[in-house]
Amino acid sequence: ELGATNSTINTYIQAFNHLAQCCKSHGYDSDFMDDIHGLPKQQPTIIPLSVEESKRLLNTGLDYKNRNGVDCSDLDFKYLALTGFILFTACRFNEAASLTIKQLDIDNKRALLTGTKNKENRFIFFNGPIIEYLRSLVKERNQEDLVFTNSKGNKMLNGDFDNNLKRRARNAGITKKINAHLLRHTYATIYYNYTHDIAMVASILGHKDI
Repeated sequence: ELGATNSTINTYIQAFNHLAQCCKSHGYDSDFMDDIHGLPKQQPTIIPLSVEESKRLLNTGLDYKNRNGVDCSDLDFKYLALTGFILFTACRFNEAASLTIKQLDIDNKRALLTGTKNKENRFIFFNGPIIEYLRSLVKERNQEDLVFTNSKGNKMLNGDFDNNLKRRARNAGITKKINAHLLRHTYATIYYNYTHDIAMVASILGHKDI
């Protein structure tokens, strides 16, 4: 009636279960939770971006001012490059954030992903404007460096990236709930709508099971 999700209700149930255990350990009545069980997990509704929304997202820039003496003038370019990379390849955020320059083969428009979720290396392929973004990012840098870095040259964090993505979407007039994983869903949806090849979608996403 209050509109609470199953996850929120389960958090309350867990808290009361701890209280019941505490009461039991001190000899107080502790059976008030005996017939109360957790609710099943609810899968969130995922609404991918449309092609038009994807274009608007990639054409929307943000301004970052210098922070604590650190030059942040190129920070949004880095975020935008990572946004395009995930959107055009369907890789997971951590796969992209962990990518080193030596794993990139820009001339052949591919990258080798290692340390993937299913523990198997795989190639991903890209084309279009992301190529020039990548060339700019890796120019005159060490092969061992990460491709995508924050303002301090360290690994990009998921939370920071999602915050940037939400701001970008808001400025682009996109009202859908958005995060890095939605970009992956968007690629899969658009690709499937064009090809109807679910096996190829699974392969591109790095899923062992269709």
